[in-house]
Amino acid sequence: MADTLFKVDAELCTGCGACADACPMHIIEIIDGLSSMTKSRLCLECGSCMRACPRNALAVIKGTTAASGPGQAGAAPAGSVEFTHVLEAVMAEAAKVLDPQQVFTYRGMDLSDLDAIDTGEAQGFARCYRADKLLKMYQSRFTFFGQMSVDVFGLVPAPEYDLPIFTFDWSESEESIFYICDFYPTDDPGRNQGYLERYLYGPLDELYQQYCTLPGLRPAPLHWVRALNSPYMITGNIEKTPRENIGRLFNCTLDYLRAWLGLWKNANPCDQTSRGMQLIAERRSVLRSLYIENDPGIGSINKFIGEEKGERVLKLVIPE
Repeated sequence: MADTLFKVDAELCTGCGACADACPMHIIEIIDGLSSMTKSRLCLECGSCMRACPRNALAVIKGTTAASGPGQAGAAPAGSVEFTHVLEAVMAEAAKVLDPQQVFTYRGMDLSDLDAIDTGEAQGFARCYRADKLLKMYQSRFTFFGQMSVDVFGLVPAPEYDLPIFTFDWSESEESIFYICDFYPTDDPGRNQGYLERYLYGPLDELYQQYCTLPGLRPAPLHWVRALNSPYMITGNIEKTPRENIGRLFNCTLDYLRAWLGLWKNANPCDQTSRGMQLIAERRSVLRSLYIENDPGIGSINKFIGEEKGERVLKLVIPE
């Protein structure tokens, strides 16, 4: 596996340490006043350091064997983090209502070799399910060096339903959890006030008020995600101490899921030839394209399981 090249513009870097604080693998240090990656083999290529840098002084370049500072090869950290089992709880809650059936093909892609993956550096899976009223239910977990775990889950309605898309991302390291949970609106809630009331404000406003005070929450860092999320997205980087933070995130996930399942139970198919449903189809197409083109998580997946498998994982675990 190739090392990652970490480039620093010495003219711009001030050694502030924002990149080191943001790195989930703790492999960036400030050496002689400049940012330096100490173990590039362990780099997830997630881009967290670049996004945190206030002066745009950093670049992470994938697929290179170039050196990137002292000790760039490094060794995997000793021991493993004890991760929160949120994905299992979400799957159990969804299964009670949806009765999902796992499938091994999606959009013509063979998924059978994604059911269990172990490359030494990364272990995980990406799985797809069919259920009534759904285009797909997906879940994925990948653990990198036993130090970083990324859980992703989504419920995507079938094309004849105007339901929002339920999604959550739980990316956990030893000290913190990067978290996203939302109902991605499939219609424009600004244009369609009825949609806003029925699918967002009604089921989520009270829950949002309950969980939006978690320390560490902030708007999504990616502009294209902010353009697509609902006003009730819960997202940010939450410290795992005190432990009650984890419990609140855990409960937030299950409460949002139960609210979505309540909408699913009452959902009826819509006329796909109507103007409203045509607009929804267009918005969902844009959503799919933006995720395929921009999702930063694909860098980590590609590096550790290869681009061909990584591409299939991405196409499976995107809201669309």
